[in-house]
Amino acid sequence: MSDNTIRCNNKTLKGLNIAFIIVFCLIIIGMPMLRLILSEQTKSIQENRTLASFPSINIQSFISSEFQQKFDKYVEDHYPLRSSLINLYGIIQYHCFDKKLIKGIYVGDDGYFFSSQ
Repeated sequence: MSDNTIRCNNKTLKGLNIAFIIVFCLIIIGMPMLRLILSEQTKSIQENRTLASFPSINIQSFISSEFQQKFDKYVEDHYPLRSSLINLYGIIQYHCFDKKLIKGIYVGDDGYFFSSQ
């Protein structure tokens, strides 16, 4: 083996595996718990639109998959910390990838925003 090879013993790998499992479980369990804790919003100020409401359940809408489509929209709109994640996406696109056009908005040199339309 060369000197540049990183050596990990079994304890280190086992510790990393346990850490990944714990983080994964926290995400899987934490997101629904956050959804229960946070209040439900009806309007997104950031996107200037009304958010989807919880769809009514009946046999006809369930069979025709209308319920599933509306429920999918509801989950997308009410994802915990959604607006924070959208802001983080924009920050990463601008600062890390030097993108000036993000979702139809140009970012000017002085921090001003311009529509691409």
